[in-house]
Amino acid sequence: MVLFFIIQFSGYWIQTDWSGGEGQYSWVDSNSYFVSENMDGKVFTGLLGLSAPSGKWESFGLPVPVKQANVISEADPGILYVGCGWDSARVFKFGDFGNSLLARNSLGAGEVISLQVLHNGDVLAGTSTGRLWIGKDSQWMEVANFGTPILKLYQPPDFNWIYLGTANGIIWVDENGSGLTWNYYEALPNIQKVLDIFESSWGYFYACTKSTDGKGRIFRSLYSGQHWDTLNYMSLPGLGVKYL
Repeated sequence: MVLFFIIQFSGYWIQTDWSGGEGQYSWVDSNSYFVSENMDGKVFTGLLGLSAPSGKWESFGLPVPVKQANVISEADPGILYVGCGWDSARVFKFGDFGNSLLARNSLGAGEVISLQVLHNGDVLAGTSTGRLWIGKDSQWMEVANFGTPILKLYQPPDFNWIYLGTANGIIWVDENGSGLTWNYYEALPNIQKVLDIFESSWGYFYACTKSTDGKGRIFRSLYSGQHWDTLNYMSLPGLGVKYL
């Protein structure tokens, strides 16, 4: 299995002085025009603007065979965690933007299908078997078994709580931000899967779901994820908050 990363450089370089030398492959000389294999020319009045995405992929092989590379997350700058699976759920830690392997770990059966780097530096890994792991580097331990695939892990950038979405339509919440204690859960009505969770810039929380009738539903919470309503403004039965 080969893992691919896209490296794209984009932007506009405006040529105003044509007195310089020949074309070159760097942006350092504003007197020369830029040469690229993938050049999109855009003409402006009196100016020539050139956007030049590289359009190339660089690849590196994972150190052991894996069936799928499912999810990737950046911890510190240049430090990447990749969740995979085949014969077991695996997490790989890479440094130098993927150029060096720092650690590899097997987390039991299934596949790693969700990752979240926490504010405290720990990493949560959710698996297709419903097992939740926490760790970093080569030190990992199992936190809980939710009994269904963990499709989404999310901790907002400026909020300590952690959210976990499952394949049986439930959103779990950890209020202390450690990933170790899941304080309560809320079952969204007639929902089969919670596919994504995020907090908007104005503090509302949203959940993208698949319902039992096969249709997609978007839920919104005005209460930090403690109560959810659908965005189509239909009246829903009381969802209730259930504590462990």
